[in-house]
Amino acid sequence: MPDIMKKAQKIVRRGHHKLFAYAIGMEYSKQQWRHLAHQLLHRGFMTQDMEYGGLHLTPNAWEFFWVRYNATCFKTLSKYG
Repeated sequence: MPDIMKKAQKIVRRGHHKLFAYAIGMEYSKQQWRHLAHQLLHRGFMTQDMEYGGLHLTPNAWEFFWVRYNATCFKTLSKYG
């Protein structure tokens, strides 16, 4: 079975396709998302869990995403694609 089918089955089995945020941002490349993540880490809007490797938004990130830069941050992504 191709990898894409295995991934699709996992998504459905775990119910991820039902989440409100499912597939948001698919128009951006991995490189664009990595650039945004590096910028957020560098500016203190995100921290990395060194034990598990996960990323966590800081309280200031909510202002970044929902108030000040809601549209602007995603416009800058297009420069790095």
